[in-house]
Amino acid sequence: MLKKIHKKRVQRLIAYINLTVLIFLIVVVYYDYSNQGLTYWLSKNNLYEVKAYFETLTPLMSYFTACLLVLIEVVIGIIPGIIMYPILGFVLGAEKALIVIFTMGLLGNLINYYQGKTLMDAFIDKKKNAKLLEKLEYGGGLSLFLIRLNPLTSVDSVSYFAGAIDMKVTTFILATGLGTLPFIFAATIFGVEFLNLVKPYLELLIYITLGVVAYKVVKAKMQKNKK
Repeated sequence: MLKKIHKKRVQRLIAYINLTVLIFLIVVVYYDYSNQGLTYWLSKNNLYEVKAYFETLTPLMSYFTACLLVLIEVVIGIIPGIIMYPILGFVLGAEKALIVIFTMGLLGNLINYYQGKTLMDAFIDKKKNAKLLEKLEYGGGLSLFLIRLNPLTSVDSVSYFAGAIDMKVTTFILATGLGTLPFIFAATIFGVEFLNLVKPYLELLIYITLGVVAYKVVKAKMQKNKK
């Protein structure tokens, strides 16, 4: 019993440290934005100011800055990817930008996944809420893939949710990686014009995703009733 209480306290301490780091990052980004730093020009979609900033950096620092921007964007959502990705594609070159955005995006979502898992372990009693968590997990990797595939529904908070319901990390990585790749490629190469072009199909995909999730829930309940 004492070990369990101690474990819970440690988990909550980790959760509070995690939240403190997130708040610190938000403050740093806000400070940079309010002083018209890099995040300000990115949010204004000012290609030339961003390019001028990167030209003052060494090649190594350019890649480091780009990695940091994508990581922060995914973890705290400062600037929409549809704005940032085309600019990074122009500054770094399409091929290099795709590698940076995909790898850092996946890493950022993995961080979000473990943040969701940490917060759930710290503040929610999983044994008491086991049935609820089981219901929330219906649909699993396929639902996550479809949500991530659609830029209109692919919000980074989905990764927190996946961690909170204890989705298998391998399933999460595959669904997130495969689901986000098409958008990363299209946004980096074509920008917002592509998103506007395919928007009607993306709205249709939302209904398909809802249908798949509903089917999975009904199927799981039917299988459970048979048992």
